[in-house]
Amino acid sequence: MRVRKRGFSLIEVLIAMVVLAVAFLALIQIFPSAYLTVYRSKDQLVAVQLAQCYMDETRAIPYGQMASSAQYDIPVESVMNDVTTRVTYHVVVDVSPASPAGVPLADSDLARIRVSVQWPQKSASGFVMLRSVRAESSRLRDS
Repeated sequence: MRVRKRGFSLIEVLIAMVVLAVAFLALIQIFPSAYLTVYRSKDQLVAVQLAQCYMDETRAIPYGQMASSAQYDIPVESVMNDVTTRVTYHVVVDVSPASPAGVPLADSDLARIRVSVQWPQKSASGFVMLRSVRAESSRLRDS
């Protein structure tokens, strides 16, 4: 009776190595696109934070002192993997009456606030917009 030795043959080991190499190569190809996604989401996160900051600032202004629109260019430097990049974000704050047309903002009870942020990217420009409505009681305005 012949006793078979336990273990893997050379062919089985080579096939396993090829399968692992193919899986490893497929996994490595994910990293550049994941890095690009993280890089782009960083710019979008900064834009959302800027938009929220300007939205909060506009909502804190007394109702009768709100300007109809304002524009700002905000340069932001960021460091990622020892590479410093500088991006200029263009912020537009627009305040308009949410009441029927023809009613000036000072006489309206509702103000529509829109903050948009735009920034350059390699392929196209990025864009974020926040919208809000601010109500003020005419009773508060008269006092």
